[in-house]
Order: sequence, then structure tokens, then C-alpha cells
Amino acid sequence: MEGFESGVTEVMAESQWVPFAIAMEQSRLAFSVPYTPLSAKKTGPAKLLKLQQRYKDVHLVIIDEFSVISCGMLYWIDHRMREIWPSHRHLPFGGRDVIFTGDSAQLDPVVPYSLSTPADKILNDVHRKGREIWERIDRITKEAANSCRYNAIKLSLL
Repeated sequence: MEGFESGVTEVMAESQWVPFAIAMEQSRLAFSVPYTPLSAKKTGPAKLLKLQQRYKDVHLVIIDEFSVISCGMLYWIDHRMREIWPSHRHLPFGGRDVIFTGDSAQLDPVVPYSLSTPADKILNDVHRKGREIWERIDRITKEAANSCRYNAIKLSLL
């Protein structure tokens, strides 16, 4: 990615095929389905240590095509990121900045319990927790957007 001092770009995906279609780069499967905490696997601690070392300098994560992410997947992504950056596990996404890109109006969601599913329609606990994470993100985004609009208006009046 141009403009970043480190010059390091990592492509991570839930599926090994997604990055090939996007950038023809090798994917890093930090996230997988079904999600299980790395501490619950026999080889988990070693894999977690590798992920922590590999991503220690990552501060921004971009999630593309968010409209095809289920509420459960968002919960799992949040949980994995808290594992990767344990010193910030008390913060959403391990304290990293996350940008969600995509067009929610482009297609009807193809996954059960998509991020657009109303909370009262979600019965599964993991999906409900993912939906709660999404609702907090939406609120933060709206507040930031309103703040930017206010500052733009304020600056134009000067």
C-alpha cells in the first residue's frame, strides 16, 4: 500500500480463494470457519504466537465486502483479533482500527444472520453478540460522520 511507512501489506481472508480473486496474493488465514479459540487446540498456542509475531505491527485492518459477513463471523473476527493483540483484548478488535468497505445495497445478503438482520430476529447467542458489535460500530461511524460534517460546515463558514 503506497503512502504507508512500513510498506507492509497483509491479505487475510476467511477463505483462501478470496485474495486470489482480488489481488493475486497469498492469503493468510488468520480467520477461519468454524471459529475455535486457539487456546482450545493442541497446536493453538504455537499458531497464536506466530500470528501475534506476524501481526504485531498491524494497526489498521480493512474488511471488504462486509455485506456478506454474518454476525457470527464478525464476532469470531473480533475474538481472534483480541487473541492476536492480548494487551488490548478488553477493546473491540484488539484495539485496532477497522474499516468496513463494500456496498450494502448492492446485493441481498446471502448469509444467514447477515449484519443487516434485525437484532430481534437473531436467536443464536454468537450471532447476537456479533450483531451487538456491529451496532456499536455503526454508532461510532455515525458519530464520526456527523462530526466531520459539522467541522466541514464550520470551516466553510469562516
